[in-house]
Amino acid sequence: MTVDGRAVASGALHGGTAAVVLPQWSVGAHQVRAGYSGDARFTPRASAPRTVTATANPCPASARACVDLTHSRAWLQSGGRITYGPVPTTSGRPGYRTYAGTFQVYWKDADHHSSEFDNAPMPNSVFFDGGIAFHAGSLSVPSHGCIHLSNEASQVFFDRLSVGDEVYVFGYAPY
Repeated sequence: MTVDGRAVASGALHGGTAAVVLPQWSVGAHQVRAGYSGDARFTPRASAPRTVTATANPCPASARACVDLTHSRAWLQSGGRITYGPVPTTSGRPGYRTYAGTFQVYWKDADHHSSEFDNAPMPNSVFFDGGIAFHAGSLSVPSHGCIHLSNEASQVFFDRLSVGDEVYVFGYAPY
């Protein structure tokens, strides 16, 4: 992969997909191009350049977890540098909106069940605002205010967040 004409990363294909870790980019527009070579059975090719705009991290450096309600994504960070994610999320449906603000993790429960919503399972719950938590849940159906994550992402958030860690929620859900 090249960024602004400079090779920055390479990775092996697995089932037609390659994942690469890119270096931190400066804020602004960059020309990105992906290429393929290495298997004599296929002709080496490069994609047309695409413009990608890198924006500043809108989350304060003091936060360990960040939630972007507008774009339905969340990530973990340390000192303002993203350490995991962004990952897809769903948040509160109309009538159960997830509030923006700065919160702190106050409780974790790996096998929580809701006392408000028919004993609904809430695996890997990390509570940060009353009954609002990160937990494994549907990524297609909005929640009753919680931040739904995939099973894998909920496990990472559960493992890496500690009581007292800052959670920053911003934006407004698109539904």
